[in-house]
Amino acid sequence: MTDFNTELVMRMVCRKAAEVPEIGQDGICLTNPGSDAVFPCVVLSPPLQRPKYHGAAWDLSFTVEVWARKQYEVMRLFDEVKKKLWEYNLMLTNNTPLT
Repeated sequence: MTDFNTELVMRMVCRKAAEVPEIGQDGICLTNPGSDAVFPCVVLSPPLQRPKYHGAAWDLSFTVEVWARKQYEVMRLFDEVKKKLWEYNLMLTNNTPLT
């Protein structure tokens, strides 16, 4: 079984989410944004990982949150980030709460 490189996976996901023009590199956060945050932004949580098939594959789960000033903007940007992550064969497997 090979070791899982959490940092590398997070860097790859951050780079892919930053490809959305409105987000960019400055709009990627690893913690919830503070009062000085610039919106829109994306909050990414580190992946939970579990080896499968005797280490030949990994089952990953991580959270992607989009923060913006308006709900419709959040939905549009979330869809754009989701499309970018599809390029890594990552897909949505859970619901998307809107608050």
